[in-house]
Amino acid sequence: MTLRVKIEIVPFGNEDKVREIRRFNISNLGNYDLGTSFYGVEVDKYKSHEYDFTVVHKRSDGAEALANKVLERFLAPE
Repeated sequence: MTLRVKIEIVPFGNEDKVREIRRFNISNLGNYDLGTSFYGVEVDKYKSHEYDFTVVHKRSDGAEALANKVLERFLAPE
């Protein structure tokens, strides 16, 4: 399953002029341990299986926490 997070610009609130500036496709690659999964992140591509980076996330923390972890990693790469 893939969680997609999109960042868009909506110029002056005009939905007809929406422009996507970044897309994160976050794919569950399997279990890391009980309740925790390993996720591959593709930036601005989908199903390439060439992940830009990976994160480990506890599923019970929710999708918003996963998206936050991905954004933090993207903004401050290791």
